[in-house]
Amino acid sequence: MMITLGPGITLHPGSFTAVVAPEGMLAAALTGSPDLRKFLILFVSSGPGLAARVGDLFPYGEALTVSSAARLPAILHNSRHSILLVGHDPALFEGAGEAAGPIAGSLRAAALTALVILYAPSRDPWFDALARSADRLVEFIPACGPAGRRPPAASPAYGSGTALSPEQTRLEVS
Repeated sequence: MMITLGPGITLHPGSFTAVVAPEGMLAAALTGSPDLRKFLILFVSSGPGLAARVGDLFPYGEALTVSSAARLPAILHNSRHSILLVGHDPALFEGAGEAAGPIAGSLRAAALTALVILYAPSRDPWFDALARSADRLVEFIPACGPAGRRPPAASPAYGSGTALSPEQTRLEVS
């Protein structure tokens, strides 16, 4: 089982990958692989979006909506799914204090038996904190905005002020 996000970018079981991409790109990657229809897939999110279409996309897909970040470790620990797609929402972490550590550890532990994808359409400090424990960070940035100019960055580049851990690799795609 593999998910191909783009040329040379594949996600494999037993790994934890943080992905920053437009929702349509991730949906296309997931639906573009017919083999994924055979696997148990769990979408965990705080609301609508990709998880709202899970029943239409995959016969063995399940969607869970969470209302607080504190529930994520238990959900990840109890999951027996082959693919775990966790939609990141910074609103879940409001007032969560030091919740990123246990959640990052739970994402990492779940990756021992499944393909874990932490997904966000854009980066924020909470996403960056969780992504530090990922095997890889894949970020899709549009090459040009309107009128051929690069759009202003919504968040700083990953290398500015945030160090990669020794286990991580950086893949830049433009």
